[in-house]
Amino acid sequence: MGFNGLDPPFIDALLLLHGRLEGSGVRWAVMGSVSHALRGLDIRPRDIDVFTDEEGAYEIERLMGEYVSRRVSFSREGRIRSHFGELNVGGVRVEIIGDMELLSEGGGWRPFLDDDQIQFIELEGAEIPVRSLEQEVEANMRLGRHERAEHLRALIDRNRPVSTSTKNADEP
Repeated sequence: MGFNGLDPPFIDALLLLHGRLEGSGVRWAVMGSVSHALRGLDIRPRDIDVFTDEEGAYEIERLMGEYVSRRVSFSREGRIRSHFGELNVGGVRVEIIGDMELLSEGGGWRPFLDDDQIQFIELEGAEIPVRSLEQEVEANMRLGRHERAEHLRALIDRNRPVSTSTKNADEP
């Protein structure tokens, strides 16, 4: 078992992705179970979800060419559409998801996440980009994964700094 419950092949895949994408200009971030595991949530990921824009999806495919198991193409599955492809990096499935949109109840398509806030988690000297926990909560709620969203909210609450007063006890 590796970093925060991630098996070594997942760590190797993340480090390879980072190495290939660093300096490429591709805006990308890990989301989903690997992002949660990197933050300490006790979860066993099945794959790595890499979110990017349309152009980034095709550039990741190009930069990771020898690992492509499904070429990036525009696809729709149920209420979700994106520029989607897959990699197989040392036995780890990596899903490339570009410009993901969710079908709203009114029938229109809208970006899956409106805010593209990215944070970084250090992994063996590499700064791995991840979506914010707040975005992860929103994403899980929108996908109907309410239990996972609640676990993430609890993780946010555990990591929120406790405010302290700097006032002296003898001050009015």
